[in-house]
Amino acid sequence: MNVSFLLTLFFLCFGLTGQAPSGKNARKPAANPETEYLRRQMILEKAPYFTAVDLNGRIVTLASLKGKTVVLDFWATWCGPCLESLPGMQHAANKYKNDPSVVFLFVNSWEHGDDKKKKISAFLAKNKYTFNVLMDTQNKVIEAFQVSGIPTKFILDGNGNIRFKLEGYGGGDALNVTKSLSKKIELVKSEALAAKE
Repeated sequence: MNVSFLLTLFFLCFGLTGQAPSGKNARKPAANPETEYLRRQMILEKAPYFTAVDLNGRIVTLASLKGKTVVLDFWATWCGPCLESLPGMQHAANKYKNDPSVVFLFVNSWEHGDDKKKKISAFLAKNKYTFNVLMDTQNKVIEAFQVSGIPTKFILDGNGNIRFKLEGYGGGDALNVTKSLSKKIELVKSEALAAKE
């Protein structure tokens, strides 16, 4: 058979005209395999409403975070894996400190002791952490998110949906923690931008 005949038949059968599709039918460039893997890990679950107070006495609510990508990190000072993850979390928070669309909140839960606020403030000062810590002294926020172990991190989109839930700490230096977390944050941000278009 003639090759040009087969090509013509192929184009006719599959409606290919040789013109690039545009508008809604435009093909998006293929994402890299790592991005596709992360996209498959994404969830879409409404985050529970919460209210908590930070170390400066400011009230933070889920509604006050609308439109922002939020990283919630549940931790305590007695938790070894939490303490190991904090340098990487500080590095990641520093990376996004000038990005008003991303907020890091470190939810101190299941903390032992009496004056928890004083204890956390001293801990942050000693380690030179600049975290925005929410005090979950009654453990209502951690219960609302149904956390069974710490550290547990959630990445929320601007509509208050949980997009990633990350349990435990797998090790790694601060740069690797930042790189891994950044990929997830950027994916959540890009999904939000795509939804607006």
